[in-house]
Amino acid sequence: MKITTASLIRAEMQKAGEDGRTFKVTFVKRTTNEVREMVCQLKQFAISYMSGGSLAYNPKSYDLLGVWDVQKQGFRSVDCRTVISIESEFLSGVLNSELKASA
Repeated sequence: MKITTASLIRAEMQKAGEDGRTFKVTFVKRTTNEVREMVCQLKQFAISYMSGGSLAYNPKSYDLLGVWDVQKQGFRSVDCRTVISIESEFLSGVLNSELKASA
């Protein structure tokens, strides 16, 4: 398996959201190129709030991670390639500094 920046960021977001914890991610939206901050939970922990079908594509193939937007109360996909920072009381500040330096 090839390790990419996107796969490392995905792993860090999954670590930040373990056990249903909320975390804040700052990223660039693919559709508008605007910087967005979102407080979210990982999708698998929020799935009990919604019911529906399955996606027609594999998000991992596009470096996307499904999350629940706590403020807007809806599912969103974060492009791991455009993440600027991840903030969580369970992550060290080192990751945030490294992400900002590489942006």
